[in-house]
This record gives sequence, structure tokens and C-alpha cells, in this order.
Amino acid sequence: MISAQPKTEQAKAETISGPVGLQLTSADSPDALRLSWLKLSSGHGDVFQNLDVRYRQIPTAKGNVYRLIAGPVADVAEGARICAQLKARKLGCTVASFAGEPL
Repeated sequence: MISAQPKTEQAKAETISGPVGLQLTSADSPDALRLSWLKLSSGHGDVFQNLDVRYRQIPTAKGNVYRLIAGPVADVAEGARICAQLKARKLGCTVASFAGEPL
């Protein structure tokens, strides 16, 4: 059987519980994420105008990494569609859970 969704998006659909979001970038501090969000939202307001933003702190061996998550979007398919638009603009995007702390 051939699926319309890429395997990576299928896997995400199985692992995302709750609201769906878009992981856009990561940085070494929430302040750096704020600057990234200002640039992204001002340069691509047509995509981000109705989305909120959160961040997640991810501990690593080299210290914490902070991930910028925009959302929520309707579902994984909508997230994949928006990510495709962003990737066409040479921006990073991964469908992810819309969870974390408000930025």
C-alpha cells in the first residue's frame, strides 16, 4: 500500500500527542529565540500571523538547547503543508508537539 504521507510525517503522527506545532529553530538561550522569532514573524507574517510561539529546553551533554515551536496548527497534515512552504523559502521546519513555555 502506498501512503500519501512521507514516512517521517507518519512517524510523527504516531508520536505527537496533543496540539501540533512547528519546530522552527534552536538556540542556546530563550533570548536568542526571541530574536529569531522577531525575524521569522516579520519576514514571513503570512505564515505565522495566527500562530503563538513557545519554547522547549532540551538538556544536552554540552548544556541546554532551546527549541522554538510555533502553533498550534490543525493537525500533522497541516503542519507538513506549512513546513513544505517554509522549506521552499529555505527555512527549517519540523512538525512537532506544540508544547513548552510561552516565549
